[in-house]
Amino acid sequence: MYSHSIESQEVLHYRPSDGWCGDFIPFFWEGRYHLFYLLRRGREPLSWAHIVSSDLRYWEELPISLSSGEKGEPDAGGCWTGSVIHYEGIFHIFYTGYNNELSTPQTICHATGNDLIHFQKDSANPILSPDIRWYEEQDWRDPFVFWNEEETCWWMLITARVKEGISPRRGCIALATSSDLIHWQVHPPLWNPSLIYAPECPALISLKGKRYLIFSCGETRYRLIEQLKGKWLAPSEDTLDGPCFYAAKTLNDGKREILFGWLATREGEKDTGAWEWGGHLAIPRQILSKEDGLGVIPVEEAVSFFRQVLKKEEEWKEFKAKEGEWKFGKDKLRVSRQDGRAIILYEAPPDYLLKGMLEVEEKTRRFGFLIRTNERIDSGYMISFEPGRQAFALYKWNKWSEPIPELVRPLNIQIHKPLNFQIFIEGSILEVFANEETVLSYRIYDPLYEEMALFLDDGTVSLRDFKMLGK
Repeated sequence: MYSHSIESQEVLHYRPSDGWCGDFIPFFWEGRYHLFYLLRRGREPLSWAHIVSSDLRYWEELPISLSSGEKGEPDAGGCWTGSVIHYEGIFHIFYTGYNNELSTPQTICHATGNDLIHFQKDSANPILSPDIRWYEEQDWRDPFVFWNEEETCWWMLITARVKEGISPRRGCIALATSSDLIHWQVHPPLWNPSLIYAPECPALISLKGKRYLIFSCGETRYRLIEQLKGKWLAPSEDTLDGPCFYAAKTLNDGKREILFGWLATREGEKDTGAWEWGGHLAIPRQILSKEDGLGVIPVEEAVSFFRQVLKKEEEWKEFKAKEGEWKFGKDKLRVSRQDGRAIILYEAPPDYLLKGMLEVEEKTRRFGFLIRTNERIDSGYMISFEPGRQAFALYKWNKWSEPIPELVRPLNIQIHKPLNFQIFIEGSILEVFANEETVLSYRIYDPLYEEMALFLDDGTVSLRDFKMLGK
């Protein structure tokens, strides 16, 4: 389809060499995964950048798709999030034009192209502004366009805020419709929960006959809807990850629904730095439809990055230090200590994948891993599975005090029931997938010690199929 070619690079967590990436807009076409994203370079206006892959492992950087406009134009301050569709031989980008010098700083703009590389902005931009009968003029962004079979027309979901209500909880999903992608009619809100400031980066997916609205507000969240103009249902837990993972949107490659989001960096690349806008591409996640909502697992392609077995079941006996009672079988490791901590220490590379399955017994307080720790085990990070809390958590660990959790994620931990986990560590990025339910993503900048430990506080736990894998 196109002749442009730059040598591709194998990378698990993509980030451009000259900036940060955020708000991925995924699009699958002719066997290739296209990821448009917002490129942040210092104080420059945001632009639409573009990478492509045929296998989710090797990514090729393509030319900038959209750059900010000239002074006075609706996108002079930047081209923000939107969506991509294909219709009658033409690729359409619907995006947010930003210009804070205008009375309506955020408007919906449009661009077209025929090769997925070069796009021409619509001379009619902005094509859609907020209808002040229902909406305020400040927030009007993140258009998500799709063909609605039931209504036989195009629908556009828009991040917006209603004019009236208890501030600041006036965030809503606005609706616009069109028969030709040119003329659009704005309608009253499709969803107005009086719950959040603004539901950013909306996307609608279908799985096993159910529809889900994915959006972001502090975290990536979702709602279930049985009919597009029906009631919205909130699951018991509506988040897919913590706040480090943001603005996730999906594509369907014909086999699965894949979620793409970004992992925020911290100022100065320090644990104490303020969270920044933009960062790296997170591990793509396959979305699963479950009885009680949505689940996520890493795509197989991400797991395949870690091909070298560094340590398997029978080699876990080769520890550097230990406390407590540890029993090593051919395919099983069992640890028990009814009052106190059991722990064993191993050498670990900078980047690796830990995977396995654990089972906890009655009265177990917590079990987990100390990563990036040292031989004294007096600092590092703790990943802790806690049955009493029905959660798993990340702690910054030090010898002086009981650690305080950096992030806690809900997790259904049942006694004597297997719970699978995959812990990815690469550079400053930590992503923990648990039980095909949820993920805990975070930044771990310091310390960078070269040991890893298994620990148990009060109780009994068994591990099966436990491996450490390297690249």
